[in-house]
Amino acid sequence: MPKLRCPNGHVIDLSAVPAPGEYFYRPTAGWDELVEEIVAAVRDRPADAAGPLDETVSDALAGLATYFYACGVCGSLVFPAEAPPRGYTPSTPRQQQDGDT
Repeated sequence: MPKLRCPNGHVIDLSAVPAPGEYFYRPTAGWDELVEEIVAAVRDRPADAAGPLDETVSDALAGLATYFYACGVCGSLVFPAEAPPRGYTPSTPRQQQDGDT
């Protein structure tokens, strides 16, 4: 199963769908493109398409998004799609709780 390491070395397990701590973002400059893609996906959806409309919209969004992950232990952010992948640690890391890994 896929895993990431945060900047502090904690493992972020990506095997669950959706992965805990997974976030979707889109640059504001691309907002119009995002709206156009969603409208096109809905407009071009065949009338006899199987599955609900929300699946069509979800698929369009998923193809236009970038994802980042928040470490459940320390709160660091990991951006795996960037080359090279980057991570950011909060100036005040979260305190580890008993049982956290």
